[in-house]
Amino acid sequence: MNQLATQHKHPLAAFADKYDIDPQEMAEVLKATCFRQRENVQVTNEQMVALMAVAQQHDLNPFLKQIYAFPDKSGGIVPVVGIDGWLKLINKHPQYDGMEIQYSDNWIRIDEHSKPCPEYMTATIYRKDRKHATPIREDLDECYKPPFKNSKTGYVSSGPWQSHPKRFLRHKTIIQAARVVFNITGIYDEDEAESIIEHEVNPDFKAPVEPIVRNESEAKQSQTENIVNELKSHKPISDDNIESKDINYSAHNDKKEEKTSDEKPKKMTVKQKNDLLRQIKESNSTVELIELVPELSKYEEQSTNMMELRSAWKTKKETLEDEKKNN
Repeated sequence: MNQLATQHKHPLAAFADKYDIDPQEMAEVLKATCFRQRENVQVTNEQMVALMAVAQQHDLNPFLKQIYAFPDKSGGIVPVVGIDGWLKLINKHPQYDGMEIQYSDNWIRIDEHSKPCPEYMTATIYRKDRKHATPIREDLDECYKPPFKNSKTGYVSSGPWQSHPKRFLRHKTIIQAARVVFNITGIYDEDEAESIIEHEVNPDFKAPVEPIVRNESEAKQSQTENIVNELKSHKPISDDNIESKDINYSAHNDKKEEKTSDEKPKKMTVKQKNDLLRQIKESNSTVELIELVPELSKYEEQSTNMMELRSAWKTKKETLEDEKKNN
């Protein structure tokens, strides 16, 4: 009987009871912390109650930033669920049976401000009650959010899509997969919510994204850059995990971005080239070969010396892989 009464209780009262907080005080705190407000837009009690109803429905905690909202111009809300909230929805689903993430071998840069990132990622979610898994692919060019540019000063302010594109594409892929596999509707991620609000303010708003695909010389480096980013992971290097393109999200930490835009590549001397060439040729395993990549990445990519080294590195890697298969 008490459980039934709780289910039919006012959303704000139910939430206040759950955390033993006065409802009026709870309302003021929620208005101040759980809404992203635009100028001259006041959050109404109705909007706050609407957010609580959505939070209650999905069992998400607004104090932990699992859910928050943008007030819209019609007096309603655009409920936003952060990546932690989406992961909670996935992991608590009774039919959830694991997830894998794969990424494209082709790495691209969307614009001059972005870092290299896989062209797409695919999240595959398994359900206990289904025979076949459901893979969902998200493409970078459809997800990428350009940096903010001040129309008066021309100043460009970079955001998370410029500093951590791989992480944010992974988040997008997981969210879309969760929607499809578990039929989750009526909630948005932050990029989607901001686009909805932006269209309300400026109906002509468009977020153009045209990828800058690598040229032929750059394309040859996609595999090397892929390995460099794996090296930046905390996981120890071994012959077993170097070649794997499957990522278990729960066991794979976010990669750290180590190079900054202020770092300039060095010019390579003949002595340095010969020394690196010797180390490449003397490498006895893919592990030893991979460990040379950070050193190679310090130098200008388009120099004649680097082209020779890249060719030697790739040839040696193919030789070692063939030897491993034959053994």
